[in-house]
Amino acid sequence: MIKLYGVVHGCSLITIFDSIEHALRLTPSEEFIEDLKTLPKGSRIGIEYLSQEDWSEIQSYIDELADNEGVNSFYYESSSSYWDNIINNCKKFGHEVVFFRR
Repeated sequence: MIKLYGVVHGCSLITIFDSIEHALRLTPSEEFIEDLKTLPKGSRIGIEYLSQEDWSEIQSYIDELADNEGVNSFYYESSSSYWDNIINNCKKFGHEVVFFRR
């Protein structure tokens, strides 16, 4: 069986109080971690690896899309803490982590 999850590991928030854009660091949801926990021990969990070059390419593409739509783009440098949390939980639950490469 194969399960596929898409994850978001960062976002921004503009508050009505100060109109300033704040970067938010996110953690995996409890439901996602619980799903990982319920998988059979020894499950192989694939994580897509993105190099700094990959991130730069993605950020350039987002900037281009934003310019075409006349909106501001915002992103912050990806934090490894989100992925470390997932990897650590996978290991704790007895799963094998596999990194996808280009």
